[in-house]
Amino acid sequence: MNTGQLMLTVGALALLSVITLNYFATLGQSGENIAQSNAGLTATTIATSFIERAQNTAFDENDSTAINLIIANHALLTAPGSLGADAGETELDSLDDFDDFNFYHSGNPFVYTPPKLNEIYNVWFNVYYVDTNNINASSGVGYQTFLKKMDVTVRGIYPDTIAPVTLSSIYGLFSFN
Repeated sequence: MNTGQLMLTVGALALLSVITLNYFATLGQSGENIAQSNAGLTATTIATSFIERAQNTAFDENDSTAINLIIANHALLTAPGSLGADAGETELDSLDDFDDFNFYHSGNPFVYTPPKLNEIYNVWFNVYYVDTNNINASSGVGYQTFLKKMDVTVRGIYPDTIAPVTLSSIYGLFSFN
């Protein structure tokens, strides 16, 4: 084999190496993108599930006994500083009204592992009364409204592949008399 053929062979091998490296880099990037998308969809599903679960509870601890009195006087609703789980409500299954989910917001997330998945997520809940003039703002301390907003933030801790996902929902108490 002469020098020209040797140079041509080395050039062809170098070109083949570059093409192969680019192919596997693209394949690896695609796999990472698929994993991130899958984890993002799972986090969104988890947040939606917890919001739906909370919306299937009572609006307030006091509304089941005297809803007509509460509709007449919003001050009978739970005070903003007292939003959260009541005494004895330490497990997720024991939460019986919407604002009880605020229990998991105080710095300690709820650790959730979806069934049949090898993934672990942290879930934070923040529940507050909504300012009736601006649904994106809290009503502030000392003022109850007939609207509560829940922000649910879900972040994967294993695998750590996605940015936190936050979903919000507004829950209202109304009377149709």
